Amino acid sequence: MQIYGNGKGWWDACLTVEWLHYHFGPRQEPDKPVLLQLDDFSGHWTPEVVKYAKLINVTLVKVPPNATSVSQPADATWNGRDCETRGF
Repeated sequence: MQIYGNGKGWWDACLTVEWLHYHFGPRQEPDKPVLLQLDDFSGHWTPEVVKYAKLINVTLVKVPPNATSVSQPADATWNGRDCETRGF
């Protein structure tokens, strides 16, 4: 298990680059392209993140607005249930 964090406890562009490097950087077939779908969180779309993704042959695609339940069903289901359970 890989755990990411920083002093402020917020996910940011530096963590996104670290995550990309860990999962897609040194891989057996670096010429084989990767398509990665991410939500529109600002820490996913900085110039640094986009540049690094391109460098390691990862194409980033934004999840369309209001499409989380279709493209990330686990996220939508578990986060929704968690909110219901906690009374939010």
